[in-house]
Amino acid sequence: MLYSLPMDKKPNTIESIQPLSGQFSTKADIRLNAWCYVAFAVWVIGFTLRQRHPEWSPAWRAAAELTPLAPGLLYVRSCARFLRGMDELQRRVQLSALLSAAMGTVLVGAVLSALGRNQILAGPLGHGLGVGGSFICLFLLWLAGSALADRRYR
Repeated sequence: MLYSLPMDKKPNTIESIQPLSGQFSTKADIRLNAWCYVAFAVWVIGFTLRQRHPEWSPAWRAAAELTPLAPGLLYVRSCARFLRGMDELQRRVQLSALLSAAMGTVLVGAVLSALGRNQILAGPLGHGLGVGGSFICLFLLWLAGSALADRRYR
């Protein structure tokens, strides 16, 4: 069963979090994306620490790399709440875009991993996307999927 909004509550719109849309709300944007900003900051700190301390044990290096997952999961929760507050059509458009982005991220990660494992691709992407790269890939593919889904329903 789909979540329905109370009659007195205005539904969330994607335009309220899109800069330059004319309906942008800084408050709505911060409420939605605050945990994303925290996850990004934690990822940058962890990345910097791993680069400056190559002598750390593999367990410490893995812990530093996985730390952004905690605020990342809280970001997923805030996105789910935002989606539940949308009207049915917008929710369908965004869920289509998110599903496409998630499957695309899995595909990109699998291809990069296979290419790296067979020494076809070297460098930082030779080991796959990693935590930060996965979120960046998901975001970029969501932008593309959102534009395509929005176009389909217009």
